[in-house]
Amino acid sequence: MKRNKKYGSFFRKLSLFLLLVTVILIVGWISFQTFFAKRDDFSTDWVTKLLGVFVIVSIFFCVIGQIFDGKLKTASFGYHLSLLVCLSIFAINEHLTELGTVAMIEGEIVDSYKDKEGVMHPLPFKLRCDDVILKVYDDSYRVENYTTQLTVIENEHPPINETVSVNRPLTIKNYRLYQTDYGLENNPKHEITVRVKDTDFSIREKVKVGDTLELPNGMALTVVAFTPSWALADEQVITFNHDALMNPGFLIAAAGPNFGEQLKWIVFSNARSTSLENLSIEIEEVRGFEYTVLTVVKSPLSLPIEITLFLTSLFGAKMLLGKYRLWTN
Repeated sequence: MKRNKKYGSFFRKLSLFLLLVTVILIVGWISFQTFFAKRDDFSTDWVTKLLGVFVIVSIFFCVIGQIFDGKLKTASFGYHLSLLVCLSIFAINEHLTELGTVAMIEGEIVDSYKDKEGVMHPLPFKLRCDDVILKVYDDSYRVENYTTQLTVIENEHPPINETVSVNRPLTIKNYRLYQTDYGLENNPKHEITVRVKDTDFSIREKVKVGDTLELPNGMALTVVAFTPSWALADEQVITFNHDALMNPGFLIAAAGPNFGEQLKWIVFSNARSTSLENLSIEIEEVRGFEYTVLTVVKSPLSLPIEITLFLTSLFGAKMLLGKYRLWTN
């Protein structure tokens, strides 16, 4: 018995020493990488993963020490054993987890995702992006919130309509989809509704980029181009792809029998841009030029992690309750 106690004391001291050293190294390494290397993603950092293995080893030594001490029926033993199992499963799960992104323009159907290395992986279902809803602040095009309406297509099941929004992920066949990004993209299939008014007529038509709209007065309007971001600096029009500036605009060409072709940007945020050669041009509705980006995560061992974490919490609560009773007595 004394020999077992001796071994138990040795493993417990070894566990405590290894844990303290590892925690100090983890804090130091993450602090150095954050403040000096300006790194904020440690998912692929082998040093952090190695230090995590040391934490698991230290808890393993603690469990071995309690076995030699004969504490198999104590709450402390159950706590450390369940914590060891939980962290071990978590480490294995991290190795098996699938992670990637899906980017879709409205109306597009995808059946695969792209990982960090740019490799495409198939999904056991198809996703159709039905609508990207951008909620903007009043009198601006700055996005306040965004949501994606999807149709999930599986061969053996009828299509299902689903919604993904920020902080509201969607789970399909053990894959979790998170709403992570949005934007505007020039899409040949996207459609806009244009209303053109003159003193003698008013028409409303749906057109795409490149289409020409013939007017009753003999003029012709052509939607030449689209930009997701439009700006004006020193009277010079600047267009660039930068989702931080959500200011979409359409370049309209007007041609008539009495004048040559004229070009003008019709911009949602600029009310003065809606007039061209005595015509009032309004773009009432756009569809198909908004895109969404979803993060795809598949963690095959997430349920066992949740179960063992729950058991760890129960044993921890029982252990703290026992210490509380000891202190109060």
